[in-house]
Amino acid sequence: MSPRLIVLLLLSALLLPGNQATADTVTLEPAKDNTIFSESNNSDGSGPTFFSGRIRRFNNFRRTLIAFDLSGSIPDGSIVQSVTLSIRVDRDPSGPHNYSLHRLTRDWGEGSSNSGTSGGLGVPAQSGADATWNDAFFNGNNWSSSGGDFIQQASATSSVSGTGFADWSSAGLIADVQAWSNSQSTNFGWILIGEEGNSVSVKRFNSRNGSSANRPKLTVTFALPQPTNRERWQDLYFNEDELGMPEVSGDDVDRSGDGISNLLAYAFDLDPRLFQPDKLPTPVIDSNGFLSIDFIRDTRADDLLYIVEISSDLISWTELARSSGGVIPTGTGTISETAGATTRTVTVSDTVGGSRRFIRLIVEPL
Repeated sequence: MSPRLIVLLLLSALLLPGNQATADTVTLEPAKDNTIFSESNNSDGSGPTFFSGRIRRFNNFRRTLIAFDLSGSIPDGSIVQSVTLSIRVDRDPSGPHNYSLHRLTRDWGEGSSNSGTSGGLGVPAQSGADATWNDAFFNGNNWSSSGGDFIQQASATSSVSGTGFADWSSAGLIADVQAWSNSQSTNFGWILIGEEGNSVSVKRFNSRNGSSANRPKLTVTFALPQPTNRERWQDLYFNEDELGMPEVSGDDVDRSGDGISNLLAYAFDLDPRLFQPDKLPTPVIDSNGFLSIDFIRDTRADDLLYIVEISSDLISWTELARSSGGVIPTGTGTISETAGATTRTVTVSDTVGGSRRFIRLIVEPL
């Protein structure tokens, strides 16, 4: 009696990761900046310059707050590869000193306060709008710690000397921008802190309110999210409207009425709109009299797991072969695969004879 030829095709929901490919670069100007002053409730939200460092007068300090809006500039899912912040020193009365960028942990304000080009002492902060040394938003919304709420570990440090543009670039800045790209609600920018030891370190920088050529610039290079192989396949057979209709493009939908779902059509490189019996998995008896199955495997489907199992009672199943993540199938069965650039025909044969043998092909997402 010949073995019974039964093919069971099993599937489950598909969850796919994205791929990364082409790099792109964007250069942004600040969305807001401000100077806070340790000795007063002054601010300089709309001034053409900002300050950072220690001043000679009474050993007071200035710190700069600066933030950039990433929304609409870095696509969702992008991987940030490099970050450089460039700020132009407008006046340097102090010589070489280190200036560090720290990631801010709460929102803050930039109001209409403007102390002009000199700006060294600031002007009274605008209530509810400007940040000050003690307030994220003056007159009622205090920092948790005077001088700003920020992560103590610097994201980047640069030695700054003389006028002209100074640059900060580091793995820490990459991590900050990546985190903000992933979650825009956490983007509060950085605080720029100069050396605040015993020596004068203050410098005057051009703000976002100055001439375009002198404004701070944030340059970000990122890898654009590319379509997954699954998305590439979907784009071949579904239009934009259909992709938004799960009753048409959903994984478990049998669009052609042939019993093959969209997910299985993807796994076997089928057109889900057509009945293609010549490309469906086929049970056969091989030349040695063993039950086997032929099926098409898409080598680009690195998000799928193909498993072939054998049984004599439809209860207990033994694995014969598996192909995971687009690799060549391996297992205890007799396995062969035709050569091909993207799609290949796999044959998996039982190694045990018997009058009652059942074979099944399982397709699962990784």
